[in-house]
Amino acid sequence: TITLTPTLYTTEIYAQNIDQFNDLYRIYKFNFKDLREFFEVEVLRQKLVEEISKDLDLFKEEVWARHVLLETQEEAQEVLQLLKDGGDWHELAAKYSTDTSNKDQGGDLGWFDNATMVQEFSEVAFSLEIGEISEPVETTFGFHIIQVLGKRESQIPPSEFEANKANAFEAW
Repeated sequence: TITLTPTLYTTEIYAQNIDQFNDLYRIYKFNFKDLREFFEVEVLRQKLVEEISKDLDLFKEEVWARHVLLETQEEAQEVLQLLKDGGDWHELAAKYSTDTSNKDQGGDLGWFDNATMVQEFSEVAFSLEIGEISEPVETTFGFHIIQVLGKRESQIPPSEFEANKANAFEAW
């Protein structure tokens, strides 16, 4: 097996490069040894981050849900009873929901993860089975009646995953 060995040429040029580096950065009180230590610390830091974050999930759970938002518990109970009696979700959302951003789309919220909505809403939405309708859920916005239309796992975007790694390292 042929192995590479330093030659007189490469050894001399390498030494000259180190001398030039040291001369150039001497005024900053920085030398080649400092540079090597900097990279050593950075490589060790990267390995530590990878070790700390090795168990982070690459996927997140999402639900697709719709809701009807009402001002009072009594209104929410009335609309819930209408739904249980076979009322049309789209019509009831359009008529009663105070969420003007989606009431005309049947209260459709699309796909979201558990960090998108307020905690009380997310806890209930993620606990429901597909097709199940919740009891009224109180949040700072009012009282929600939630129905889950679908569940899936989706890959976490690379930028979000890197942020999760940084947060795990900071917490460590």
